[in-house]
Amino acid sequence: MKVVFDELVAFLGSTYNPRLDKHKVLICGLYGSGKTTSCAKLAHLYKTKGLSVALIAADTDRPAAMDQLEQLSKSVGAAFYTTRGEKSPKKIVEEAMGKIKEDVIIVDSAGRSAFDGPLVEELQGIAQALEPDENFLVISADIGQIASKQAADFNSAVPLSGVIVSKM
Repeated sequence: MKVVFDELVAFLGSTYNPRLDKHKVLICGLYGSGKTTSCAKLAHLYKTKGLSVALIAADTDRPAAMDQLEQLSKSVGAAFYTTRGEKSPKKIVEEAMGKIKEDVIIVDSAGRSAFDGPLVEELQGIAQALEPDENFLVISADIGQIASKQAADFNSAVPLSGVIVSKM
């Protein structure tokens, strides 16, 4: 365990200092990577640092995604925004942005089975409405060597600030 830990620290760095000011975050990734849960974990982190947090459910593909994020929002004490029945993630974000007063805004976007054109368009639409300060890609730890290609693909769609490795 120590050898693996030491190698991860050498590769990823020993510390990460999150922004502790008002800002907007877009979370992206493929299906099953852990985006929705990562949104709640980030919200919890910012809440423990004294910031108010809003979570926007912009995943219109997975039927239970909005319900899941709403439940997680309640459990971490974050505000929750979405527009149920709206099919356009960009419109959901635009409507929410008109209401939000919280310090940190985190948007949970939809995933796909694979990186494709419609996903790129959706992410760019959300980014246009949100104007994020940070874009994080969530990648499952079991993805293997394809991780670098996936990160490069997402980075070409919305410039990434970082990668969150889930399911460690």
